[in-house]
Amino acid sequence: MEYPLMHPPFEIKDFEEMTKKEARIHFEWYVNEIPARIELLKKAYQFTTGRSEKDLDCSPESLIPLWEWFVNDIAEVINRPKEEIEKELSETPKWVHEFSRAKKLSFHSQAVSMDVGVYLAETLRKNIESLFWGFRSTPKSLYCVNRPILMDPSDRAFIFAPAHKLSILNYKLVDGQTDISGLYKLYEFNHRRLTEEEED
Repeated sequence: MEYPLMHPPFEIKDFEEMTKKEARIHFEWYVNEIPARIELLKKAYQFTTGRSEKDLDCSPESLIPLWEWFVNDIAEVINRPKEEIEKELSETPKWVHEFSRAKKLSFHSQAVSMDVGVYLAETLRKNIESLFWGFRSTPKSLYCVNRPILMDPSDRAFIFAPAHKLSILNYKLVDGQTDISGLYKLYEFNHRRLTEEEED
């Protein structure tokens, strides 16, 4: 099954270089795409497993079969081209080099992973009423500056960047860690983090 990458139909800069107006244009496109991306994810899940789309109902429990499917049926680890690694090392400080990896997920796996991240974020949003989609243009040093994120209206400003969170699990997959409850654990950690803050 073909799985197109979530990519805007217009040219965009690196997020760190965007103006607030450019970030808003990208943000509005992104949020409008969410229902279609989740529908695509559900159809791919049904197509490759033979199971029902109803398994993916944005309940916390649905994260377990979703991640099991991704780990077992979708995640393909491939070798990175030598030129790509050399370019990365030349553009990053030496202390970062120890985190560089010789392998990565295939393009198709990364495309699906992006939507798994969206699904995880939507699961959090639908189970914690205070969360909403937004973006921040300042400070520029923020790791998710100008990116669509989940936010909380409190001063604590809970931030959840889907692509960043999924990259953590993807790195573990590349390193050979195939915990099928990894996505659920990530949800539980972030759910607990927010609800405990609300009780303080």
